[in-house]
Amino acid sequence: MSKSAFIFINNENSTNSKIDNLQDVKNLLKEYIDVNKLTGKQLDWDYEKSSFPYMIKDNELGESWFYLYSDKPGYKMIIVGIAEKETEIIVGNEPQKELSKVIQFVTNDNSTQGDVTKAIELVKFIGKKLKTQVEFSNGRIMFNK
Repeated sequence: MSKSAFIFINNENSTNSKIDNLQDVKNLLKEYIDVNKLTGKQLDWDYEKSSFPYMIKDNELGESWFYLYSDKPGYKMIIVGIAEKETEIIVGNEPQKELSKVIQFVTNDNSTQGDVTKAIELVKFIGKKLKTQVEFSNGRIMFNK
């Protein structure tokens, strides 16, 4: 069964919603790689390959998603895309539904525990970077300021 985690990029709590397309998401992933490259340099160890064991592969069928593919043991694939998620907000005493723009990280049946763990780590990193709300695959919500 697939699991999804969401980074809200246009809600009222977000202080940085400059994500317009998948290239912006790829740039955030490259920033994650660069941060870990610097960590490895400080430790005198090639930490970059261990911390991000994936290759960014474009989707040939469309532009709404891409995937992170790995041939390293313990990792296989994470799907990343920009989507809309229906959320419920309370206005006054009345619940109302609204569509929120999100970055979605999906692990599917073929994904390993390593993929699930790495997806959580990437969602946390991007959520903190954008200072926005994150919803994990288990339904828990994290607010970043």
